[in-house]
Amino acid sequence: MIIIEPMISYWTTREIARDTESGKTAVLSSGIFSIIGFLIFLLIAFFVSKPTGTNIDILYFSAIMIPFSFVNRTLSSISLGWKPHVNSYGVIIFDIVKIPAALFFIIFLDLGLTGVILVCYGSIKLQDNVEDTSHRLEQKKRNLMRI
Repeated sequence: MIIIEPMISYWTTREIARDTESGKTAVLSSGIFSIIGFLIFLLIAFFVSKPTGTNIDILYFSAIMIPFSFVNRTLSSISLGWKPHVNSYGVIIFDIVKIPAALFFIIFLDLGLTGVILVCYGSIKLQDNVEDTSHRLEQKKRNLMRI
């Protein structure tokens, strides 16, 4: 799955830059492959946790990062094709939110590794929201120009 996602992102950027409507297809295919990767990760985590002495709950909880990482990379590639600077805005949001959230979850709530996973999840979700909002606004502009 790690090999397939960069191919989706690469071709999505090229097609969006060429004004081909392929964003929905890219997000959908990325979502499908991320679900497959998620299931494979759960299966591997089940077999690896006992011999390594790792807490299986942490491995299962960390699996939620797989679909969000796939979709995040696809949305970033769409941003690079339309408006490259939007990707930078998303990364800025990701990093600004990550530090205070990490302090809150890890130090004040004492969640440890679970807190780190929650911080990464929340930061990626906010980055996706910024990029998705930008994509929707750009699509509205393009639709208005065609009328």
